[in-house]
Amino acid sequence: MKLLSKHIHNCHRNLLIYISILLFSIIALPIYAGEWRVVPGLHINERYTDNFRLGGGIAGSKGNDEFITQLNPSILINGNARRYRVDVNYLMNNLIYANHSEFNRVRHQLNALGTVELIKDRFFIDGRAMIMQQNASLIGAQGLDNANSFNRRDVNILNVSPYYRHRFGDFATAELRYTHGEVRAEVD
Repeated sequence: MKLLSKHIHNCHRNLLIYISILLFSIIALPIYAGEWRVVPGLHINERYTDNFRLGGGIAGSKGNDEFITQLNPSILINGNARRYRVDVNYLMNNLIYANHSEFNRVRHQLNALGTVELIKDRFFIDGRAMIMQQNASLIGAQGLDNANSFNRRDVNILNVSPYYRHRFGDFATAELRYTHGEVRAEVD
């Protein structure tokens, strides 16, 4: 339980860092002139399986069947103006197991990207943050989604790229860019 609490704390901390960077970039500009679209959502899915351990037991054997409920609130945010563009798609994947509550978990999925123009036609910053899940091992059971989460790991990706652009009239454009990227795989 302590390990799960630490994992949830780390996921929330990383998510907070990513969203803070994105929001700081947005707040630095006058956002009232742009177009914003916010679309909340809720996806509910119920699944029955007779092999929820993906090979961890004999299919159809007692204790290997499971009803898995997914309650997934989400939000889609798009912001667009002359000096910035922001796209955020976030989903909280809540997995609830009817017979094996010890496997209940929350997984975050984020795809956020943005571009901000800090100095008109000269200095820009591109950013991207992603949180997703993928199979941790090729040897373990291969789940197609988070419902069978025995071999799943969180992957966090962060890219920040400030750049300077200079136009030589209609003749040419030069760009000086630095890109910093991080990829971290969280272990359950």
